[in-house]
Amino acid sequence: NVVVNNRFVEYTRKHYCCFASRKRSKDYCHSHEEILSTFGHLLATHEPLPEAFSLAMGHYAYLIRSTDKEEMLAAARFVQETVR
Repeated sequence: NVVVNNRFVEYTRKHYCCFASRKRSKDYCHSHEEILSTFGHLLATHEPLPEAFSLAMGHYAYLIRSTDKEEMLAAARFVQETVR
C-alpha cells in the first residue's frame, strides 16, 4: 500500500529495482564480465560513478531490475560478493 491524498491505495509492481555498487579497494569474487554474462539481462544500466561520490556510493554502479524480487536480490549479492 501507498498513501495518496491521505488514503491508502493498493498497487502492484511490474518490476523490482535496486542499486548495487563496487569499490576499487575491495576484492570481489566475480569479475565485471561474469556479472554481465550471468545477470546482464537484468541490468537496466551499469557505469562508473563520479569520483566525488565514490566514498559513499562506490566506484562502479549496477542498476538491477527484475519482475522477481529474489532474482534481483541474488544479482545484487553476486555483484557485491567479496573474497574472504
